Amino acid sequence: MKKLTLITAVILALLLGACGPKTDSPENGSADEVMTLKITMIGKSGENPVFDSAREGAESAARRMTEKHRGLELLLDWQTPSQESAAKQAESVRRAADTGSAGILVSCSDDSLLTEAIDYAVSRGSAVITFDSDAAGSKRFSFIGADEAELGRKVMSAAIERLGGSGQIAILAGNAEAPNLRERVEAMMAVLEEHPLIELAGVFHHAETGPEALAVMETVNADYPELDAWAMAGGWPFFTEDLMSRLEAGKYTIVAVDAIPEMLQYVESGHVQLLWGQPSYSWGSKGIEAMVDSLYLKKSVSESIEHSVIPVSIDNLGGWSRQLRAWGFRGLPEKYLTM
Repeated sequence: MKKLTLITAVILALLLGACGPKTDSPENGSADEVMTLKITMIGKSGENPVFDSAREGAESAARRMTEKHRGLELLLDWQTPSQESAAKQAESVRRAADTGSAGILVSCSDDSLLTEAIDYAVSRGSAVITFDSDAAGSKRFSFIGADEAELGRKVMSAAIERLGGSGQIAILAGNAEAPNLRERVEAMMAVLEEHPLIELAGVFHHAETGPEALAVMETVNADYPELDAWAMAGGWPFFTEDLMSRLEAGKYTIVAVDAIPEMLQYVESGHVQLLWGQPSYSWGSKGIEAMVDSLYLKKSVSESIEHSVIPVSIDNLGGWSRQLRAWGFRGLPEKYLTM
């Protein structure tokens, strides 16, 4: 079921005088001429909390934009499937275009399936931005995310460094069709070629949920008793509390992508040595800002809006936790915030 969130009521805000000064759009004149923009946002999976943070970033940016610009009304339409499904994403993209979405933000679970849907949406007049996972061959006008190859190199290099240059390592790879994960894994494999004393146990794909990732991880651990380390293209096993009781802290060197609140306890416990934190909140905030720039202010928007990744370990757990709180994340233990 569609869930429409009314971000602002411009006239009421003006009457109350609560929003401070606003600016008129050069294209839209006075506040009597209101432009309503419906923006549909589609993450990969409702079970993955990184997309909750992207949604919060979008909602926060939408409030800021409508407070700033007189004559602008934003509707945020959240259409992320409960479980990852590129087919459902493609269906949502097409439906958004057919029902009047001015803009669509989508993280592509399968670029081959999403490219056709994105191109259809653009032909119907919707502007499309991809985030986190791109469909580079599509008619989307911008992508927001990390340099995936560089991120993959960082993950594998950090794991090998902690192994001292030798040992057996496994790659946890998530969805085999996701373009961002493919790039990360390819970069990890390239790093491995430079380290002949590192043995690869394998590349292991799975549905991007906590239970599925943990089940794969446990199977591999049992099948490879000499395994020393995991290089993870995402943090999926840490989205479940079960890992704490089912994996011995410190038994494996683990380096993974993402560092959202649910994952930080595993850094504290010693299960994880290093996380590469992405500002997933900015996928939503920068996405909304780019849509307003393009659709309302008629400004040019860069085709690629890259963000940096931050190494998170026990040494900077407190500082990273405070940054997450500043971005609007909830559920952070007070002890992390005061470290």
